[in-house]
Amino acid sequence: MVSSLLIALVVAGLVAALATLLVAGRGDSAEDARRAAFIDTARQSVQDLTTLRSDSARADIDRLLAASTGEFRATFGGRADSLAKAVESGQVDAEGKVEAVGIEQVGEDQAVLLVAANQTITNSDNAESEVRTYRFRVTVVEEDGRTAVSGMEFVN
Repeated sequence: MVSSLLIALVVAGLVAALATLLVAGRGDSAEDARRAAFIDTARQSVQDLTTLRSDSARADIDRLLAASTGEFRATFGGRADSLAKAVESGQVDAEGKVEAVGIEQVGEDQAVLLVAANQTITNSDNAESEVRTYRFRVTVVEEDGRTAVSGMEFVN
């Protein structure tokens, strides 16, 4: 009888431990998915910012604006027309490539990420392509069930 009781207690303990691990695992996967969404948004936004073509400038800029919000959207959106005109008139073709993304800080509804990117650019003034290297600090927020860029700055 004692051995049956001991086996029952061990089984009950194992079931409780397994249930705890499953519940904790769900929390980790939700947090992992949230972090991945922050990373994906920052990566794509920098990719969109550094990839602009003279034949699709307005659409390229609109793609970036669609994934933005707040002050960044207002500031960048206010300059969108002049940027599009400059890209078109300068026959600019810029191809961006994100090299790395890292999370600097995660809060309740936002994250600050560091993004390293290269850009290969050609234009009507320069027949040879030029490679530029950038580092950005990107703030991504969760709002209305989506993630969006609310801030972006160059860093040294």
